[in-house]
Amino acid sequence: MSESQLQKDYGETLAAVTQEVLETMVMSAPDSIRQGLTNGIHGNDEVIAQLGFTGSSNGVYLVSTTRKVACTLCARMLMMEPEELTDEAEIADGFGEICNMIGGGVKNTWVEDGGSMELSIPAVTFGESLHVNFGDGDVVGFAIAAVLPEGELRVDMRIHNHE
Repeated sequence: MSESQLQKDYGETLAAVTQEVLETMVMSAPDSIRQGLTNGIHGNDEVIAQLGFTGSSNGVYLVSTTRKVACTLCARMLMMEPEELTDEAEIADGFGEICNMIGGGVKNTWVEDGGSMELSIPAVTFGESLHVNFGDGDVVGFAIAAVLPEGELRVDMRIHNHE
């Protein structure tokens, strides 16, 4: 599959899966989803969930946003009010699970298309002005931004060693 076809097919899949996860599991319908971003990570992101994968290709899913949006989305998923969710570990667990559901949804399409993919356990990082370095080498990347009433959620998929 060519790089442009990979970006088109899996960019659309990433957008559709993200919308489904947000609507059904987080109960937050996006106002819109922008596709085709080259890098979903922004300097104002305070929470990043990472989910690595190996198989017919290697790479990573990244889901990022502000701490406030992450807390609000996790609280909705747990059917709580955001002010009730005060433990950073609970926010990390919930935000990691959002990343895991998105990665798992894309994995299903990847496998249906004949690829293989094994997912890691999600890791969540809190900080200020977070940045992710994808390293050297041949990397295909695409990202989407889901515009929610709470704020923006960015989802990035980076693939190394693609065919």
